Amino acid sequence: MGNLSRSLLFLILPGGINFSLAAGPDALHVRLENPLTSYSSPQGTPFRATVVSSFESNGRVVIPSGSILTGTVRRALRVGLGLRRERARLELSFDNYQLADGRRFPLDARLDSIDNARETVTARGEIKGILAANNPHALMQGIWYRPSLTLVHRSVVGLTGASGIAWTRSAMGPAGAAGLLALRLAVVRMAEPEIRLPAGTEMQLQVSRLPAEAPSHEQPASQAIPLELAQSLADQPAQVAKANRKPSADVIHLAFIGSRRQVQQAFETAGWSAAEPLTARTLARTYRAYSSLTGYASAPVSRLLYQGADASLVYQKGLNTITKRHHVRIWKAKSVSDRELWLGAGTHDVGITLDSGTMMLTHKIDPMIDGEREKIIRDLVFAGCSEPARYVDRPQSVQMKSTGKEAITDGRLAVLVLRDCVVPQLATAGELPDPPGSRLTRLARRVTLETRNYLLRGNVYYMAYRAVRWRAGAAPQPVSIEE
Repeated sequence: MGNLSRSLLFLILPGGINFSLAAGPDALHVRLENPLTSYSSPQGTPFRATVVSSFESNGRVVIPSGSILTGTVRRALRVGLGLRRERARLELSFDNYQLADGRRFPLDARLDSIDNARETVTARGEIKGILAANNPHALMQGIWYRPSLTLVHRSVVGLTGASGIAWTRSAMGPAGAAGLLALRLAVVRMAEPEIRLPAGTEMQLQVSRLPAEAPSHEQPASQAIPLELAQSLADQPAQVAKANRKPSADVIHLAFIGSRRQVQQAFETAGWSAAEPLTARTLARTYRAYSSLTGYASAPVSRLLYQGADASLVYQKGLNTITKRHHVRIWKAKSVSDRELWLGAGTHDVGITLDSGTMMLTHKIDPMIDGEREKIIRDLVFAGCSEPARYVDRPQSVQMKSTGKEAITDGRLAVLVLRDCVVPQLATAGELPDPPGSRLTRLARRVTLETRNYLLRGNVYYMAYRAVRWRAGAAPQPVSIEE
């Protein structure tokens, strides 16, 4: 994965091969085959996952693509009514892997991250659910400045949200407060607090130990790109610009050789969605997804230009949050070797931040943009829509100017020769069960969670703490290009 590749240190010890976690081994990328939730997957629930891309050691494939991982749920804690806990918890144990020939081997691996999930994964591999009540609308619920006897009274007013101001100024009385509270509960949605991972959820694991007898084989050497084609691709400009013609952090780092139909089929087969155009309707839907902490599979993206032209195709891939998504913009280029050529710039949105220039919310991208390049390669190759990627070195072609955002790349252009897709047969099983509880119990849970959140976090002290953390994480970094 370019400069994202990390070295693996192996110590041959009795009992198996140990990976030095301090050296940062490459992740093992898998897709969940059956759904898991914090409320319907109790301790001991078995699950399976498919290996998306081969896991290598010293240039040798140890766990091939298509292998099956099996494991069990180690612990599951549901939110329930919100009386005991505000967050759901889910801990998974990965026990072994099975090769295509049926041989099974033990595996010592820890969950490192869930791709594009609103949930987070702790250092020990536990999935930590969201604080559903601590959403953007919580900022509208009022602030108390110091503990006092009026706190109980103010908490009731605060639960009416911004309409509490109208209640205090117009002296509506208890009935008015209740009416405003009911109105806000009906209009403003609260995110589902339980953990819900559907089949197809993508995960990254850190492998710490494999058995000594684990088989391995050499990775087939990739075919060389014809010199004339390599030179033509290396000469393609790499810079992508914003709509105002200023440089963006995006870089052309993907080349697709194939027809428009093959490009569309490849991304759709790999589970990517075409982005909708930016309109008032899609903008409103984007805000609803953001404020309710949910996903939006076809959310619009901002306008970027390559050689003065808008993107011909835009695809994205998310899970359960609008704040994180993979996306790629693709432009039609001049044909090469009598085949159509498409150039792509992919980046990974990893959060929402405030643009100090425009004072508007915007996505924050992962500065290691080569990781997105490799993500796209993994998906298209696993879907059987592309030959293995080949790379063109172009150190002189990648010239970046400071954009106030960090972007790090090795400058290589990945070349994917597309073909009609051969979809892998994933043995997915089971539908994602509906969240538990009747409307009444879910309403009771919401009131409980919002009350707890208001008392614990709806104060100036906590908000000051969050502002300091946000400022520390939002500081702009210089652009860096590794050659």
